[in-house]
Amino acid sequence: MTEPSKVSVPVRFGPFEVSPDSGELRKNGTRLKLSGQAIQVLITLLEKPGQVVTREELQQKLWPGASFGDFEHGLNAAVNRLRDVLGDSATQPKFIETIPRQGYRFIGEVNKPDELPPEKKEPSPTGNIRKFAAVAVVIVLAGVTVLLFSSVRRKLKDKRPQSFDIVPLTTLSGNTSGGSFSPDGSQIAFVYGDNAAPCSWGDIYVKTLDDERMLRLTSDGKSSCPVWSPDGAHIAYEHMGQTKNGDPDWGIYLISPLGGGSRKIKDTPAGACEMDWSPDGTLIVYKDEPPGQSAGLFLMSSSGSPVRRLTTSDPGFDDRFPAFSRDGKRVAFVRNKSWGSSDIFVVDVSGGEPRRLTFMNDDLGRPVWTSDNEKIVFWACTGGSWWAQDLYVVPVSGGKPERLPFSNYDAAGPAISRRGDKLSYMRCTFDINIWKRPISNSTEPASKFAASSSRRDLDPEYSPDGSKVAFMSDRSGQMAIWLTDADGSNATMIAAAWGGTSPRWSPDGTQITFDSRLEGPAHIMVVGVEGGQPKRLTDGDFEEIVPSWSSDGQWIYFGSMRSGVWEIWKASPATKQTVQVTFRGGHLAQATSDGQFVYYAKPLDPSDLIWSSQKPGIWRVATSGGPEELVTDEIRERIWHATPEGIYFPDNESKPHPLMKYFEFATRHVKTIGELNKAAWGPPNFAVSPDHRTILYSQFDGWNCDLYLVKNGTW
Repeated sequence: MTEPSKVSVPVRFGPFEVSPDSGELRKNGTRLKLSGQAIQVLITLLEKPGQVVTREELQQKLWPGASFGDFEHGLNAAVNRLRDVLGDSATQPKFIETIPRQGYRFIGEVNKPDELPPEKKEPSPTGNIRKFAAVAVVIVLAGVTVLLFSSVRRKLKDKRPQSFDIVPLTTLSGNTSGGSFSPDGSQIAFVYGDNAAPCSWGDIYVKTLDDERMLRLTSDGKSSCPVWSPDGAHIAYEHMGQTKNGDPDWGIYLISPLGGGSRKIKDTPAGACEMDWSPDGTLIVYKDEPPGQSAGLFLMSSSGSPVRRLTTSDPGFDDRFPAFSRDGKRVAFVRNKSWGSSDIFVVDVSGGEPRRLTFMNDDLGRPVWTSDNEKIVFWACTGGSWWAQDLYVVPVSGGKPERLPFSNYDAAGPAISRRGDKLSYMRCTFDINIWKRPISNSTEPASKFAASSSRRDLDPEYSPDGSKVAFMSDRSGQMAIWLTDADGSNATMIAAAWGGTSPRWSPDGTQITFDSRLEGPAHIMVVGVEGGQPKRLTDGDFEEIVPSWSSDGQWIYFGSMRSGVWEIWKASPATKQTVQVTFRGGHLAQATSDGQFVYYAKPLDPSDLIWSSQKPGIWRVATSGGPEELVTDEIRERIWHATPEGIYFPDNESKPHPLMKYFEFATRHVKTIGELNKAAWGPPNFAVSPDHRTILYSQFDGWNCDLYLVKNGTW
């Protein structure tokens, strides 16, 4: 049973009023639809305004007797619903603040009416005179009200929630991205690719908005990021080619929207996929990292030269998604502060220090200016999952970003027409599932793991005794750690893991370590398998990812940037002592169950925060210390699983089907385990059962992106 509220009188905050006795929430007198646990959470927080209400208190009061998974799911759903109704934000709260690893706090200003009725006073002659005067004032005001009624009615009408007319712009089977309106708003340029893997690369197309006619401008599937010139004569885009020697050949190209040949105007060795034209068409702003220089944003003339640096990124990070203001005097862009943590900044075209506009510390992208030059629309990841994105708008003068009402964890890549009468965005659906295949029978096909859902399920890991499987999933609306029986039944959520990956069991099967980005950079966390509040193991503002327990449970190995480059470190769960393990680069650590070695991969550039490229091979170092050793250079994927006897890994490049393979330490030979339905996905995220009979891995089963058009509204 839910305990009764300790507050018995209505409580007001902002335009809202809560009546604890009736369980009603009103805004400016209008009752809002909020009931059940959500309203009870609000009342509980209002009982202690300005104080932290712990998750344990909420569980005891509102979810007594519930399992931890049911409580976590219920509380998260209640708080999300509550914030939606209040128009509040988890990242920039004005009412409900999340206190990491503790609970919640009500931070709004609370006004409580007096609990006792006002004292009655005897009437006086002066009071009677005042009554007559009040009646006269009321009569005059009534006349004024009649005269102003129609005007007020029109104003109230304007404040009603707007209904948006949204229609699909593309309905293609594959990936569509990168919308850019023509200057007159009648056409849109975009990228389309029919590849199975998620990617923004493909060919440039132009489509009219009122029919299905499309014109294909490029044909090799290696183009991206089209941007229409203000005069409508050209489309700038990025092309990813190769030289005769096979080296990468990146560059910015121009092509006519009517088709024909293209010409390169700028070499961009690091790739400059995000760019924009100035409103007068004389400048192009783009991101790049010239050889030997820091990355940043650059300005060049539309002919390709001269070039001037506009911003300088922090080492290992990017300034991305530049967008000119409508008057051409400023550029908005996204600045990465850590992997998966970024915000919107604005800089004057004349130069100077960029001004930070948002404080979301989340994965953000593609800011675009509204037609009045007063707001910026952008996308941001929500729910702790990189696969769930929403559109937000923020005033250029500063303030709280607000989510656009038609986005529901499925909107990204906004574009606004020059006149501001149209907005397009990209809507994607992802279906990532866990699959299993037997190791001993190479002819038996892989099958879907029973715990898979229609959302994102990934990063499986068997418990030491093989009876359970831990995995990541956002089936509850946010990324979290889930447990299931070995056959995929009885799925239960045990802990939220914002932006997290790599749940790994302790040797005794009582704890799980994982990485999470709840507080910005990734940190190593530990939680008990019964649930509860995860505890942070690592300190500092360093990227630290993909943990792995030592066989005795005394250490947790992980990849870290705390030395300035990716290296393997270890930390003691008992004392939090940290020790550097490798000194020549390393990440994706895996300690084997025999306690002899730690295996790891190496990024091509150890200083690259994103480690998008990896050196072929797997290395190891003895847990007792000593020099590193190259185990094999046969493994080129970032997905692998080390055991005391060998390493399992997928060969996604094999034709006609991807294959699962095994490198045996004793013979140093590679043998094929069997075929896979599709390419295994993600680093390292696949598991081998303790009895070496089954492999679990993740794969993309569905991926489709289309462009949508918001036909009404002013942007």
